[in-house]
Order: sequence, then C-alpha cells, then structure tokens
Amino acid sequence: MEEKINFRFLFIGLLSILLTAISITLVFHTAFQEQVKEDLQNSAGIIAKNDDFLTDPNLLAVYASDKMRITLIAPSGQIQYESSADESQMENHLSRPEIQSALQNGFGEAMRQSSTLGYDTYYYALRLQNGSILRVSMQIRNMYSIFEKALPMVILIGFLILLVIKVRNIPGGMILAILLTTLAGIPFGVTHAPESIFAFPAGIGHQFLKVDFMGAL
Repeated sequence: MEEKINFRFLFIGLLSILLTAISITLVFHTAFQEQVKEDLQNSAGIIAKNDDFLTDPNLLAVYASDKMRITLIAPSGQIQYESSADESQMENHLSRPEIQSALQNGFGEAMRQSSTLGYDTYYYALRLQNGSILRVSMQIRNMYSIFEKALPMVILIGFLILLVIKVRNIPGGMILAILLTTLAGIPFGVTHAPESIFAFPAGIGHQFLKVDFMGAL
C-alpha cells in the first residue's frame, strides 16, 4: 500500500513538474520576446534622434553590438549601411515586410527564422526624416530549440529533486521541488533571471553625453 502511495506521489509530482516547466517556459519566453521588442524599439528611437549618420552612415557603428544588428536602407531598398555584413554584397530589401510597413506607416516589424539553427530574428524598422529606413534586429532562441535541448534535462533534474525530497520526507516537498526546478532552468535558458533591476536601451550613454545641461539651466 505504501509503495502504491509513493508511486502515485512520484507520478503526480513528475506530472506537476512537467506541466510547470512547460508553462514557465512559455511565460518566460513570451515575456523575453516582448522585452526584446521593446528594447529594439527604444534603441531605434534613440539612434534616430542623432541624425549625423544620414550624411555618414558609418557613424552607426558606435551603436552596433554583438547582439544588436543595425541596417540603414535607402527608400529604394538599397543597403547603405550594415553592421554585420558587407552592404555591397547584400540584396535589395525593398520587398521585406518590415521595410514596406515602415515606408507606409512610419514603422514596421517582423519575425523570421534565423540562419542560425534554433533561433529566430526580430526586426524593427523606423522611417527617418529623409525617407531612409533604420532597421535594428536581434536573434532570439526559439521555443522548439528550448523544448528540444533544455527542457528534458530540466525535467530530469526536477525528478531527481523530487526523489530526494521524498526520501528525506521534507514537508512541502511538491512546492519545493517545483521551485527548485524553476531555479534549475535558469542555466539552461528555460527560465530567465533578470540581468539587472534597471535596464536602459542600447546607446543611451552615447546620447547622455550629448545633452546640453548648461543650456537647460
């Protein structure tokens, strides 16, 4: 009878961990996607305020990073600047949905499968005062990649935690196992810990140095 109860406890516990892990993955991934979109939109707005690059597109290099890619596109679709490739070798971008939307509405966005396996790329395009399009983009790990590589390991860790808790008969074991499994998902990318309490858009430091504080006084 006791063995039957233990088996039922382990089964329910494993099922709870599985459902919790999937739910948390979906919630965190959706929240992370929205945060990336907001950060890119803010970054594009900040970059667009400094229009010096309209005469010298290479000035955009100061805003680019390993994570954020920057592209400047003429109204004709010709690439004027690209932070991660040779713009002279790139095809015309006029037909891209985010470019078409930006030309018509002032801004546009799109999500496409990245050339890097397991990642999607989010694009945000902003029409500038001279009609050119400023586009920023960032790669995001897709859900399939997370489920395929990380989630099974996190579930296994959760099951082992549940076994230890059951053997030691720790009170509140089910809730503790779910909590510890959630924490275990952070190194695997299933869940995410905040990088900082306060986050600022990329390039804000560069703009901060340009503020005329004496003029404001």
